[in-house]
Amino acid sequence: MSEIDPRLPAELIERLAAVRSVGVITGAGVSAESGIPTYRGAGGIYDDPEEGDRTVEALTGSTLIEDPDRTWRAVARLARASASAQPNPGHHAIA
Repeated sequence: MSEIDPRLPAELIERLAAVRSVGVITGAGVSAESGIPTYRGAGGIYDDPEEGDRTVEALTGSTLIEDPDRTWRAVARLARASASAQPNPGHHAIA
């Protein structure tokens, strides 16, 4: 385990030391610097109204139930777009 920053509140350090792993939820923008497309904004996944609407629909729970292949194809496209990404300073700060 890497060293925990002593500037963090003592209670947080204590709690972090007691767990095996931690999940972090961020906005999509944290990965933009790594070349991973954001959802909204110029060049984002939803930037093309037609394709964006199709992607949004493909990633819904109802589409996953009704047409799982469509959902997994959309997930695979997103994964391919992210495959060569490298962590950026924001990711390193979180880690």
